[in-house]
Amino acid sequence: MGSGGKRPSEYVGKRVELARKDRQWRQSDLAERLAELGFTGWRQSKIAKIENGETKRISLEDVLALALALGVKVPYLLSPAGDEGKVEVAPKLACSAPDFRGWLSGYRPLIAEDERTFYLGALAPDDEATRILRVVDEVGGLELPGGLVGTPSIRKEADDAR
Repeated sequence: MGSGGKRPSEYVGKRVELARKDRQWRQSDLAERLAELGFTGWRQSKIAKIENGETKRISLEDVLALALALGVKVPYLLSPAGDEGKVEVAPKLACSAPDFRGWLSGYRPLIAEDERTFYLGALAPDDEATRILRVVDEVGGLELPGGLVGTPSIRKEADDAR
C-alpha cells in the first residue's frame, strides 16, 4: 500500500458479507444463487474465505458473479462504504471512495489530463475533441451526473464557488 489506500480486492470480502446479510442470506444461499445463474465451483467454504479475507486475489469474473448474484453494482464490492477510506488504484495513486466509484461507473476520469480520452475515446478525432472541450469550457463547463466536465481550471473555479 504505497499510496495510502487499500486495493479494491481488499474491500470485496466485507462488502459481500454486508450485501449477503442485507438480503438475509446464509453463505450457502449465495452459493445456491450463483449456481442458479450458471456459475460453477461456488461453495459455502469459498464464500467464507472471501468474506474472511483469506482470498488474497479475487478474479474479475468472481467479482462480476458476486455482484450479479447479490444484485449490487460492481463498484459497491470494490470500495468502502460511504465517503471514508482510500482506494489504491495503482502503487502510486490512491483516491477517495467517491472518486473511485465515479471513475469505475464511467462518470468521470480519475486523472484530469485523461478527460478527452475518457469522455470521447475513439469517437472523435483529436481536433474534434479539442473543439468540443473548448466549447464546453466557453460555456463554463458541462454538469454531468458524475460532476463538472471542463478543464481543470474550470472545475477548480466551480469547486471554489460552492
